[in-house]
Amino acid sequence: MKKGNKILIGGIALGVLMTGFMSNYHISPLDDVKASSSHEMTSSQQSVKVFTNSDSDKTQLLNMMINSTDYFKNASGSFRYYSKNAETDMDIDFVVDIENSKSYEKNTFRNLKTKSIVEPFEESIFNGEYYSVYRSQDYLATQLSLEELATSSGSSQFHYQKISTPDSQNQGIVADNTIEDRIATTDAQDSYVRKTETSLMGITKTVLLPEDFAIGFIGTDLSGWNIVSNEKYLDRDCVIVEPVLNAYYKGKHNAVSARFIIDSATGILLESHLIDSDGNDTFLTKINSLSLNQSLQTNVFDKHNHFIKENE
Repeated sequence: MKKGNKILIGGIALGVLMTGFMSNYHISPLDDVKASSSHEMTSSQQSVKVFTNSDSDKTQLLNMMINSTDYFKNASGSFRYYSKNAETDMDIDFVVDIENSKSYEKNTFRNLKTKSIVEPFEESIFNGEYYSVYRSQDYLATQLSLEELATSSGSSQFHYQKISTPDSQNQGIVADNTIEDRIATTDAQDSYVRKTETSLMGITKTVLLPEDFAIGFIGTDLSGWNIVSNEKYLDRDCVIVEPVLNAYYKGKHNAVSARFIIDSATGILLESHLIDSDGNDTFLTKINSLSLNQSLQTNVFDKHNHFIKENE
């Protein structure tokens, strides 16, 4: 009997990912996705630029952030994702193969752990053909009532969907792929054309392709933010940026200031902080380990294959 032919839209990874990938139209910032890629892949080990606070360097940094996946072939590592507003605190392990459009992500929920709930996690995989999600019993126990859990018979634990990824060669590719190219104005309202991300990397996209931060939190008003220094983080050259939050983000995240650490060679978001008036983080991402362009444990992309075969 076929069970899992659709994905349960309820976990955080799915909510961020699926609707954006399947659509293909102009949208406001932080909503959706469309193809626009023309940069050649470059090595993350190249000579790294030292960024100044000039408008030209700010623009170059923004363009790198919205095209970060052009600067590496694969990535693996871990990071923390915390949002006070969303009541979410997760440790995320990831393996992403940009070149072959595959991804693995495991989200372990810190804020759901109790004495009896020790392993609440959600694991998502795109193997190039199927996008699948597996949820631990401990995670389900935090989401379902005892009666629902008893009668679910495992049907809520695994879901999958066959995905046809777009052929980037057949997409309307923007010639220069700058942040100006990505912004269109219709009826006096700006909209943003997102980059197609064919590896479907879920929450991991927050840090590996931080275009939402570039267009949203930082922005194209170059007078509204500063590059304050060039430093080292995880033994990588990075840029420290301090934007001035607009009223929308201040209200949404109860924050008064922000600080971002951005990789100088790729535009990857190494660390982000939205900070309240008491100096506490209300939103945080922090990469703890990062490996680029190294040999990958490719067996993780096949981890759910037996579940898929059982339900076909």
